[in-house]
Amino acid sequence: MQISDVNSTSMPASTPTTTTRLLSLPPGSDQSEGVHRAHRTSSNATVFSPSLGQLPDAVGPGSTGVFSALSPVVTSSGSFPALPAYRMDITTDLLLPRETLGLLLKDFFYYIYPLNPIVHEPSFTADFNARRDKSDPMFLSLIFAMCTVTIISFPRKLQSYCQGRYYNTAIQMAERSHRLALLARPVDYLERLDVTLLSSLYLLSLSAWYSNNANRGSFYFAELSLALTILERASPSSQFNNPDFSHGFMSSNNLITMELRKRVFWITVVGEISRYSMEGKINLPLFLKYSSADLDQLYLDTVPAEIDDAFITPTTFDFAAARLEPKISHMVGFNACSKIHLVYAKYVATCHNDETGVWRSADPELKRRVLKTFLKDMKTALDWLPPELKLDMRMAEANAGTDADGLPLEMVPWPASATTDGDIYLSMQAFLGRKTLYQAVAELPDGINIPDPDRHEISYEVQKANLYVTQLYLFSIFLSDYSRVISDLTSGAGKIKLVNPNDEIDITHDTDYICRAMLVVMRCIKFEHLEPNGQSIIAKIRIIAASLLNDIRNDISYGQQPSTPSSTSSFANKARTEAYLVAFLELLSKLAGENNAEDKGWLQGLRNEANAA
Repeated sequence: MQISDVNSTSMPASTPTTTTRLLSLPPGSDQSEGVHRAHRTSSNATVFSPSLGQLPDAVGPGSTGVFSALSPVVTSSGSFPALPAYRMDITTDLLLPRETLGLLLKDFFYYIYPLNPIVHEPSFTADFNARRDKSDPMFLSLIFAMCTVTIISFPRKLQSYCQGRYYNTAIQMAERSHRLALLARPVDYLERLDVTLLSSLYLLSLSAWYSNNANRGSFYFAELSLALTILERASPSSQFNNPDFSHGFMSSNNLITMELRKRVFWITVVGEISRYSMEGKINLPLFLKYSSADLDQLYLDTVPAEIDDAFITPTTFDFAAARLEPKISHMVGFNACSKIHLVYAKYVATCHNDETGVWRSADPELKRRVLKTFLKDMKTALDWLPPELKLDMRMAEANAGTDADGLPLEMVPWPASATTDGDIYLSMQAFLGRKTLYQAVAELPDGINIPDPDRHEISYEVQKANLYVTQLYLFSIFLSDYSRVISDLTSGAGKIKLVNPNDEIDITHDTDYICRAMLVVMRCIKFEHLEPNGQSIIAKIRIIAASLLNDIRNDISYGQQPSTPSSTSSFANKARTEAYLVAFLELLSKLAGENNAEDKGWLQGLRNEANAA
């Protein structure tokens, strides 16, 4: 089910009015589950409908402004004007024409939704086509939040149908969309902790982080985390000092609401782990009370159903119809991402718990055994994936012919014994020289319909990029910790001889594997499907590239023999590490884009350090 095309009949632009009446909440308004709908009618409000790009004038101290038309509230001490419920002058036309907005939202469901399925698509589509945004301010705010994250994640795709007609830059458009999302919210939005608000908060935090506004992103995410905790503590089954997210607020008689709550919870978990790990922190507030075993049970109790939105109604799951579908559900990839991050959450619970954590022990051998287990768990975390979500790493070792668009795709085989940057760099250049996918025609003749790409295939590719890059990134964190523990065991006055060196993890081999596998992922997945992962994927590649640079600085193990006889591939010398670094820098340059000054500066600094190393 997709957002329908808007009627082609052009609507006459209305003339802005000098004053705007805002609808007030009546006493005793219903604050129950679901967004409060205070309908706008001609009898109680005058709709402000400015032309595109025009916002109403600010209300100053001497202005007759928006409050002048409000009925007063009489109290024993005097008369005061009623507070507005929301701003009547905020409409979708303040961002884009309705038909263009429909294209933007369609991109959200094609490219952003696979990673963030926190909107029930059939319900949203029906409400959008029924113009619910005219009567429901929180739904309108959600629309703007969805637009903001789509613009930030996918700026080049946006130009295929905007063509610079409305905004000079994507960031200008995204900032306007963000402000509209805030302005559209009702004044009492904090009293309505429903899934519409939760989804909106997450999307706003995501768009802020993707635009490198960490303070704004942290604020929205803190609001979201606090809202989840408040909802859980308010549920009948919860103990105030020990929230149990497996029950309570996730339960609902409305199955759509229940599933969206589960998805919001797990996407918050994933976001929290990603943010804290990238900041070098190891405490996870949502998991302070959970042991590793409890986390497994938590997942089983709260995992969203692996069924697409089309088969979920408020009262039923239509599993019989879903099984007839030839494609697997979008939710399989979403839950796979949750499972990867669950391994990291269990690592934190096991190793860094304030009371029982392994890291409190002075025994490095205990730390080694525990870390070795988590390394193996992370390395095999995606082995169970269905074929649709699996990435064939052998593509990097053979000529793959042409890609799905029929464009020539030269895949230069990885040399098994490369010791200079030449072979790897040439392979990356062959990949980076591909014809781009952003070739949408500026103007199409009327009546020509371009068939949509396969929705599920796009979803799988976007999820593949997220799954494999995240796995390699978290694996690199575990490997770094393992390396430090092994260093403590095998050096200094307290040097310990490992019982079975052949059974140990080859650190240099696995470091080489991380780099090689990351480049394979980048080569096998189109940039169009990498971009929806936004700054998250850039940050993860950054961290791995920075660790490579650190290896170069420290001159670790260059030219040495592999640490175990079974190793067949390791860093041969400094030149090989530099070759990986050069390839990562090229990828980061394309992903970050020329308009991102912060990323450009960081990349140039990394290049300078690499050249000086």
